[in-house]
Amino acid sequence: MPAPWIPRTTLRLFLLLGIAGCGAAWRRAEPSPSGPLPRRQQVQVWTGGRVLRLHGVVVRADTVSGVPFLDSLDCDSCRVGIGRAEIDSLRIGEPVNGFWKTAALGAALGLIALCRAGWCEAGGT
Repeated sequence: MPAPWIPRTTLRLFLLLGIAGCGAAWRRAEPSPSGPLPRRQQVQVWTGGRVLRLHGVVVRADTVSGVPFLDSLDCDSCRVGIGRAEIDSLRIGEPVNGFWKTAALGAALGLIALCRAGWCEAGGT
């Protein structure tokens, strides 16, 4: 049972916000980029039913190479390369920016919900 001071609509709002927060602003790279991408740009490389999440990506005519996202950008021995013929698709994303946009939206919606619940009334005696 929800706390008595939280209206059901507010709970539903936060549930929807949580679901919407799963979107991390990934978009398909069409046409495929070429050359080096910004070092911290995250790229999902879909190949053979699996996905590799890379950064420090360099796209060439025949290969795409990058460092697995959880490894340091300075780790040259961690760099992996995938032949372009093996790649099903590339997706470029901004998960950090997506997170902050979702957080800002959540804060704004939370403030609106609290105001609707009567928490923002002008103070007085």
